[in-house]
Amino acid sequence: MKNWIKKIEKGLLLVTAILLITAGGRAEASEERLTWFGDQLSENEKVFYDVLRGTDNLAAYAESGLDVSVGGQYVVTGVSYEELVDGSYEDRDDYQGMVNAVTNDVFRAMSAFEYDYPEVFWIGGAGCSYEMDLVEAGDSYMLGVSTVSLTISDYYEGARTDIPAIEAAINEAVNEIAASFTGEEDYMAITRAVHDYVLALGSYTDDDLSFEPYHTISGILLDEFGHESVCEGYAKLLKILLDRFGVPAILVHGNAGGAHMWNMVALEDGSWYLVDATWDDQDIPVDVYLFATADTIGFDDVPISEERTTSGYIYEGTEPEFVYPTLAGGEKPAPKEEETPGGGDIVLPEIPTEDPNPFVDVDKSDWFYEAVMDVYKKGLMTGKNPTYFGAEESLSRAHFAAVLYRRAGYPLYEFRQVFPDVNDGEWYTQCVLWAWDSQVILGYNEGNFGPADFLTREQLCTILWRYAWEEDGFDNSARASLDAYPDAERITPFALEAIEWCEAMGILNDRNGYICPWDEASRADCATMISRYLKAIGKDR
Repeated sequence: MKNWIKKIEKGLLLVTAILLITAGGRAEASEERLTWFGDQLSENEKVFYDVLRGTDNLAAYAESGLDVSVGGQYVVTGVSYEELVDGSYEDRDDYQGMVNAVTNDVFRAMSAFEYDYPEVFWIGGAGCSYEMDLVEAGDSYMLGVSTVSLTISDYYEGARTDIPAIEAAINEAVNEIAASFTGEEDYMAITRAVHDYVLALGSYTDDDLSFEPYHTISGILLDEFGHESVCEGYAKLLKILLDRFGVPAILVHGNAGGAHMWNMVALEDGSWYLVDATWDDQDIPVDVYLFATADTIGFDDVPISEERTTSGYIYEGTEPEFVYPTLAGGEKPAPKEEETPGGGDIVLPEIPTEDPNPFVDVDKSDWFYEAVMDVYKKGLMTGKNPTYFGAEESLSRAHFAAVLYRRAGYPLYEFRQVFPDVNDGEWYTQCVLWAWDSQVILGYNEGNFGPADFLTREQLCTILWRYAWEEDGFDNSARASLDAYPDAERITPFALEAIEWCEAMGILNDRNGYICPWDEASRADCATMISRYLKAIGKDR
């Protein structure tokens, strides 16, 4: 009887905004922890949230599913053999409670993730299925969910193909805003600059509220959608840009005479203020809703606290509520001004020597710090999320193609089946087509590209060697001896000239005196060698 059944597979409903399920054990939210909705999740919910947050590219899992191990978290005990045989265990309240808890936890995690990371703009929802283990426990059995598989759906048709263009538009926005800074801006100055940029870029539309790109950052960022958006696009873009500049900001869902979305932003003293770029985007732009307090008088001639209400539910009808920060009261904060001892003239702070480092896993003491900051500032490599670079993690061939594709300026290609394992509509398709057309990445001998394969260190050198000649027109004939490296004989013949060139140009970064040609290249390796490459060929700017 013990071996009668090993696993039971079940399907769960599509995760949508109408689930009405409550689970206990929520994390308590304090004022200090309200910058990220993920901090308000229960431990079970955080398992799903952390998987989503740490996944290098969610688009790659959209069809195949993202498996999350949850063994021991969802368990029902005391199931009899008879209940297993006739399937009546599904009618038990505790079994249904377990299934509901899984669905609820996935939904809460997805909701928090989408609000914390609106740059993952193409997510429209997730379906989930689960697999259960059966374990004999005395005279009965224990049923437990062991694995939950998430299948990510697109927000709108073709959303994933817009990923490169969105990344380019965000980087362009960051660079343009940063170029307007005249000194060491505080949170207020940065927020004002971002607010004004979004107003200048976007145009509010209510012509077709069912048109899905208007509800993402695609509508406001991309030419093809006319830079038109509704409140969601304004608020999501503002949060993304403030995240890039290190200003605490969240998305707020509520009611302002109708369903609406806006932002709350914290200044250095920890006080939170309302910022509503949508309502400030008038025929003549205003800043009525820039750093508004609970007492600020809005367009309805009543205080903000009466004009609009926040919904603690990220999506209507879900439980339990998420907690928002408390909106500051009193007058709007005034911009900081510093006067000279003689009075009158404003003294601008010194211009910073470097951009702020947003990555919690990149420290000034790390050997790769300068290189990571270099490629990040140039917009060539972003983090795996806004605060995590993943320096020691391996880099896939598709992601390295994407790094070089960014530098090429995101050229667009008509799809053709260059490689049998690269199909139309993948997030990396345009990157691979560019890599092939430029003859920078040629694929394997059997004809595949291997987009998910991890890049080796000798492949990294070879690609940069080709890239120098094919893209930058740089003479790549220089060679240097590799005799100092004990493992030089392990280099595959196709990569020998490339590694000799990288050594001659000061690009090669060894690992404690070894080349390690077959080892997987880390993201730190990639950042370091690209940074050195640009310096070596005289294109460091």
